[in-house]
Order: sequence, then structure tokens, then C-alpha cells
Amino acid sequence: MAKKRTTKTGLDYSTAEAKARKDYLENKKLTQEDVAQLVGVTRGTINKWAARGDWEKLRKVARRTPRQIERKIQENMNRLLDDELTEEEQTKAIKKADALSKMNAVLKTLSDPERRVLNTIDVCEDFAVWLAHRDLEFSKKVSIYQTEYISELTKTTNGQN
Repeated sequence: MAKKRTTKTGLDYSTAEAKARKDYLENKKLTQEDVAQLVGVTRGTINKWAARGDWEKLRKVARRTPRQIERKIQENMNRLLDDELTEEEQTKAIKKADALSKMNAVLKTLSDPERRVLNTIDVCEDFAVWLAHRDLEFSKKVSIYQTEYISELTKTTNGQN
């Protein structure tokens, strides 16, 4: 049986690509070099994955998804509930959570094409994790098609088709 290729960090390449993509799209401060170091591959590998998956276009579209905003609200709530904050920090956190909650409600009501791309990315990422736990080899194959689909959807959203 052939040994799976893994990265310097021990991830198989399919998992590394998915993690790199997610990290790169979610954190605008990360460069491709940073992501390469995080997942344990070369900058050239990241560049190849990014080109194949249209990461730069996705990054422009992929701002904060409603799910990411919900997670931030939940983090603030947990910090408040766990009494980790000073009174001043609690006041700031409550105001921030309230503002995020209101903005998130507005985002959820929007049905623009960019929102569709972001929601699709969320669903694909969740499905990829779910499927990888059941059949890793099949999830790798599906991941290729998910990336193609999101790329085509992004092109359509940007009026390129």
C-alpha cells in the first residue's frame, strides 16, 4: 500500500489545501507565504492551489460570512458568561456583540449574488469536513469539484460569463 504524501505539519495534501484555502480566505492579513508555513508546504504549492481555485477572486468576495459573525458573537457571549472581562471590557463587548448581531441580521436578509457565493463556501466547507470523517479518499475527489463549482459561481457573480 502506498504511503500518503503529507506536509511538513503532518497533514495530507487534500486537508492541507482545504485548510490553506480557508485560512487564506478568512484572514486577509495572511500572505500566501504565511499560509504555506502554517500548513507545511512551499509557497509554490500554495500559489498553484490559489491559481487553480481562484483564491484571489474568492478573497475579494469572501468578507465575513454570517456564520463567522455568529461565531464572533458567540465568542463575546462566552467571554461575558465566563466573567473573563473587566467591567469596562464587558461594556465594550456587549456593545460590540449588539452591533455585530444587528449587522448580521441585515446580512442574512440580503440575497445578493455575493452572499450566495459566501453561503456556498460555508456549506462546502462543512460538507467537506463531514465527508472527510466518513470517506477521506472520496472527500478529496469531491473537494476538486467543489472548488471548480465555487470558482465558476464566482465568475458568474462577477459577470464574467
